[in-house]
Amino acid sequence: MAIRSSGLPVGVRFHPTDHELLDYYLRTRIAMGDHFHSDFVADCPHFYGDNEPWVVWQIYGGGESKKVEDEKTLYFFTHRRRLSPTTKRFDRKVGSGTWSGQNSREVEDDGVVIGLKREFRYEGGCDSRHNDAWLMQEFQLINDDSDFVLCTLRKNPRKAPPTPTAQGSNVVENTRVNDKKRKSIVDQPRKPKSKKQKKEESCHQEQEGSSIVDQMKVGEAN
Repeated sequence: MAIRSSGLPVGVRFHPTDHELLDYYLRTRIAMGDHFHSDFVADCPHFYGDNEPWVVWQIYGGGESKKVEDEKTLYFFTHRRRLSPTTKRFDRKVGSGTWSGQNSREVEDDGVVIGLKREFRYEGGCDSRHNDAWLMQEFQLINDDSDFVLCTLRKNPRKAPPTPTAQGSNVVENTRVNDKKRKSIVDQPRKPKSKKQKKEESCHQEQEGSSIVDQMKVGEAN
């Protein structure tokens, strides 16, 4: 029987139920802390952070199948970020965009609510091609004050994001244009950057990071 690098036989995939994600994986991770390790759920402390969803996807081994519906789902343990120490509201900004809530529902075990499942989509990013192209789910245990959650990340089958190759070509072109601009204004005083300029700059940096990740993978393969 052929075995893949994930440890599962060919044709077998990690496809847990909502109940299993909450009552086994998340509950055990909270109870055991760093002593609990899973080959299928990665620790990603800064899932809600500066990296764009497509950068997280590449760093943690997301696939690039020609059919988006065939892509795997990535699973992460992470902490939510409160807007302030005293509030119950959370900051779900990611990269240059944000995770926008779609809906939420309770997850039960024999009629008893054990957790919540919230669904989000990526919006407001600096690259409009990625907006609505990424989907995220957030699982939270009831009566847990640790702000520790389990999140999933996958591509939206209704709107596929651009391929890394397309992103890489854009990075090269943007770099050439930026180099010309730098040479033309080198002796001119700098003007304060607008919010739009800062957002675009952040996006270019993330795209460059994606290109670097690809180059590292190629180097490791060689």
